[in-house]
Amino acid sequence: MVFDSPWDRSLRISTFLAAAVALGACALALWWAGPIRESGLPAWPALLPALAVPAVLALSWALAPRRFSLTAGQLLVERPLLSIRIPLGEIRAVAALPDGALRGCTRVWGTSGFCGYYGRFWGRALGSFRLYATRTKGLVLVGTTRGRFVLSPEPPGRFVEAVLARAPRAVAELPAGGAGASARRAWLPPALAAVAVALLAFGVGWSVFGRAPLSVRVDDDAVRIERRWLGPVVIPLDSIRDATPLTAEQRRGWVRTRGTAAGRFAFGEFKGPALGSFRLYAWRRGGAVLLETDGGRVVVTPEDPAAFAEEVRSRLRR
Repeated sequence: MVFDSPWDRSLRISTFLAAAVALGACALALWWAGPIRESGLPAWPALLPALAVPAVLALSWALAPRRFSLTAGQLLVERPLLSIRIPLGEIRAVAALPDGALRGCTRVWGTSGFCGYYGRFWGRALGSFRLYATRTKGLVLVGTTRGRFVLSPEPPGRFVEAVLARAPRAVAELPAGGAGASARRAWLPPALAAVAVALLAFGVGWSVFGRAPLSVRVDDDAVRIERRWLGPVVIPLDSIRDATPLTAEQRRGWVRTRGTAAGRFAFGEFKGPALGSFRLYAWRRGGAVLLETDGGRVVVTPEDPAAFAEEVRSRLRR
């Protein structure tokens, strides 16, 4: 016995808007990758969202509920990928929910507005539950030995009757248990996960932006590459053999081997067809200067590459 799960108007609108914004961001990333590639810097940081966002959209669609079916011994939440199976012997209660039952509920993890409403949710009246729905009204609450499920079969009344007729231990009432202590404890794992994600984001941000190069200058005894939060990178002049502005051809095809490339900032170990392996400190697009040093090749991106290279060479001649 199959029960459809039609989308309501708000889900159609939110899905369209989310897809439009996501695909627009992909188009912007593809457009941004062009100037980055022309500047000689790796373009993969800009291309990564253009690949990741469609994959996330496709996965969200594949995990959204499509219909509900009662087969031999089980209630099936049909999805394009990884359908949910609930043995009928585990169902203890089933009842239609009043309109507005999801008001005030919070998503613990999942999605609420793109191709459906599904995942783990929590509410003061319902407690902790798993939601598989394509609308916010006409819902059915199914209580089982492994937790609560909120579904959106159409029509809900006939679905309740069909479950009662097939589930031997089910009763026609809302399953007991609301916002008890166990429901409140359901917040602990996502809260810890949120803290861990925040700390990870801070660590990544510090690593990327704290070490990002900002400028370069030539002192009497060294070339100093200033960084955002950390101290400068110092290259003694007596270790530099030559300074040469790079051509556009020499700046093509660079690949990061170890380091960071985020927009116009790039630093770390890179390699290219014309230069081989080198250390890159880039904070702007366009021209660059190659420093031949005793410790290997170093590439920087001063405002005026020709003037910077000449200043380094003049210091070396002294």
